[in-house]
Amino acid sequence: MYPDQYNQEISKNKAVHIYFAQAIPLVAYIDESCLYLKEKKCRICEAVCKNKAIDLKQEPEKIEVKVGAVLLSPGFEPFDPKVLAEYGYGRYANVVTSLDYERILCATGPYEGEILRASDLKHPTT
Repeated sequence: MYPDQYNQEISKNKAVHIYFAQAIPLVAYIDESCLYLKEKKCRICEAVCKNKAIDLKQEPEKIEVKVGAVLLSPGFEPFDPKVLAEYGYGRYANVVTSLDYERILCATGPYEGEILRASDLKHPTT
């Protein structure tokens, strides 16, 4: 199990998983934590895939696609709270960023929309 980057590393994923619940297309993929891709070990996923959809010998390829429009979306760099130690992010389990909190509140998030403390998975109280 590896930290789930989509859920701000609050929950964990296996090497083969669906990126997030509303992903389009809703298909599983193998991420960089796969032991076969990293160390040429394992291959269990090939044996258990009922659809025989896993091809670990597949090579990257470039294809040309003609499109009618291009969508540009300027982004920004998210703030890294670890650079300011006084916030305690990464040191204290219950310190979260706004992105962490957004994932916690989401019905498809690590706690299925329930507000729970990361330290003990209980509801916060005063």
